Amino acid sequence: MADTAKGQVEVVELSRAEQGAVRRVAEARATVPAFTVADDAPAADLPALLAAVAAALRDQPEVNGAYRDGRLERYGRVNVAVALPTAAPVLYDADTKDAAAIAAELDTLRRREAAGELTAAELAGATFLVSAVDAKRLEPVLLPGFAATLGAGRGELTLACDARVLGASAAASFLARVRSRLG
Repeated sequence: MADTAKGQVEVVELSRAEQGAVRRVAEARATVPAFTVADDAPAADLPALLAAVAAALRDQPEVNGAYRDGRLERYGRVNVAVALPTAAPVLYDADTKDAAAIAAELDTLRRREAAGELTAAELAGATFLVSAVDAKRLEPVLLPGFAATLGAGRGELTLACDARVLGASAAASFLARVRSRLG
């Protein structure tokens, strides 16, 4: 620690993963024309939310894609990444699983993430990203490689969208689909 006019200053080095995450957020903010759409939603546990999102992605495939090199991509699989404290592991083919199956898989991924045991394969191939926090609202950062990402707070969903892929009415329609599946 150094003693300065600010008092003692502790310098904390970011991990490689944290440095990568910060770099991706900065890149996203600088290069992706994003907008957000928000709506109220009934409170739901994370597995139920993930199941609702996966079903909505299956029903509205333009949200399950990305903008790349002047073209739109739409993905055939619904692979939902879920943001955990240090990583965002992927629930592959989430649209084929019910909330109970997603809960079991999520428990395993949380344990592996806490132990630092997630593999590269468990972190690759996401077609959509969900972040959930115990706060009223979360405005997610739209990362390159996604048409949209969802931030879930208590009773509110916020969808960050790539304006090159989705319009506001498509984004609102997607949120309505998720909301209707939550009850």
